[in-house]
Amino acid sequence: MASFLKRGSTWQYRIKYTDPLTKKQNKISKGGFKTKKEAQKSALEVEKKVLNGLEIDNTPISLKHYLTIG
Repeated sequence: MASFLKRGSTWQYRIKYTDPLTKKQNKISKGGFKTKKEAQKSALEVEKKVLNGLEIDNTPISLKHYLTIG
């Protein structure tokens, strides 16, 4: 679920989710939106990716985890 903050004259969203592989809580945030509606639209797209398992994390994955998901 996303939360929205107004920082100065721009809007920011934050999304919290649990990584299914590591079971750790992660956060995604992005700012610089001119309106809250723009931030909501962008957050909805990111939430869809996270729910569908398409979120790509830039952290390296261990071979053990890679082999267990395949």
